[in-house]
Amino acid sequence: MKVFKKFLCFSFLCLSAFLCAQEIDFTSLDLYLDDLEASGKFMGSVAISKEGQQVYQKTVGYADVENNVRATDESRYRIGSISKMFTAVLVFKAIEQKRIGLHQTVDHFFPAVPNSKRLTIFHLLAHRSGLYNFKEEDIAGWYTKPKTEKELMDMMIRAGSSFEPGEKMEYNNSNYVLLTFILEKVFGDSYSDLLEKYVTAPLGMKNTYFELHSIPNIKEVKSYKMTNQMKALPSTHASILLGTGGVVSTSGDLLVFINSLFEGKLLSGKSMEDMKTFMGSRGLGLVKRVVNSRVGFGHEGRVDGFNSYLFYFPENRMAVAVNSNGIRGKISDVFNDIVSIADGEEFLLTENKEKKEVDLNLSPYVGSYFSRDLKLRIEIVIRNNRLQALVPGSRPYILDGAGEGKFTVRGEKAFVMFDLERGTAVLSMIGETNVFIREK
Repeated sequence: MKVFKKFLCFSFLCLSAFLCAQEIDFTSLDLYLDDLEASGKFMGSVAISKEGQQVYQKTVGYADVENNVRATDESRYRIGSISKMFTAVLVFKAIEQKRIGLHQTVDHFFPAVPNSKRLTIFHLLAHRSGLYNFKEEDIAGWYTKPKTEKELMDMMIRAGSSFEPGEKMEYNNSNYVLLTFILEKVFGDSYSDLLEKYVTAPLGMKNTYFELHSIPNIKEVKSYKMTNQMKALPSTHASILLGTGGVVSTSGDLLVFINSLFEGKLLSGKSMEDMKTFMGSRGLGLVKRVVNSRVGFGHEGRVDGFNSYLFYFPENRMAVAVNSNGIRGKISDVFNDIVSIADGEEFLLTENKEKKEVDLNLSPYVGSYFSRDLKLRIEIVIRNNRLQALVPGSRPYILDGAGEGKFTVRGEKAFVMFDLERGTAVLSMIGETNVFIREK
């Protein structure tokens, strides 16, 4: 709301005392997630923070469908490649402690790795190594069974390389498997212990860990293929995933992690600068993503039937974590919808709900309106069967019908009165008015 009201203050200077920050519509988020569950499209947990404080969490679906066990906010999910963010933080911890160098070559640790004398820690972090990327079909026959470091390294060495280090960027899980083994060498500790010592224990993340062996009664959820009948999927063994995709966490813990990272509680300013060395959308353990014109930093993850998203948006200091153990459709669509709802946009419910027909009576109000006094142009559009006002530099504002030609501005003590014959829209707010003229 701040941007919208800033514009209004050109004519309503007396209203400055009434300015307030935009609040998240928790009811709409609840309805959206409830509807996804009811339509059989999503199981999982969503958490949102603003300015470093968690303000929302909701979990839908089951932890164990076969035994009718519902998931809770404390349920733990495999987070897939979001694990790479944790691994990158540990690498920069090692750099800060001068155990390794960002541009140190891999031959210091594993000389038999292809191109090891030219391949650097930077290349591994940035997915510019050229190492062979083991795909699902490569491990299909043994992905549920444990593998040793020697077995994985032998496979990596035999597979060779696809291109010279630094030649191009190509996403590659092998990079972070190798980084896991390098971390264990330089620290002399297991990846699990390093994660606890440098990340989870200092931040109080009691629901986040990496374990090679299954632990009974720890609230981990199963993952599912969501079709007409739920199908539980086997789990890839953690000894294969390692620091590339083996971390387990909750949505709430993930918010603690990403807020701490961007608040400077985990790494030095120099290390954070290096992490944000972007080539396209990928940095060093980070991904850049734009939603609703806001730039966010984080990572996505997928393993077995688990899908996860974790991003921090510096512009409004909002962080969003989504963990799913079953989905029909794209997790990216769910994530984008959640961010949009948190930004104030409205979405129709999914197919199992009664669909609204587009109100053709709204069409006459659509157009571009200009205020000479404010020197401000507002676009009136129809989105999701609602009239919305688009203000430059701000989010959309929903206009709710309140009588013929009259619409209230949702969440504000304001309304707009359209006069179709004169081609005007009069905005009224706490007794003050301003006329916008429709442009042809």
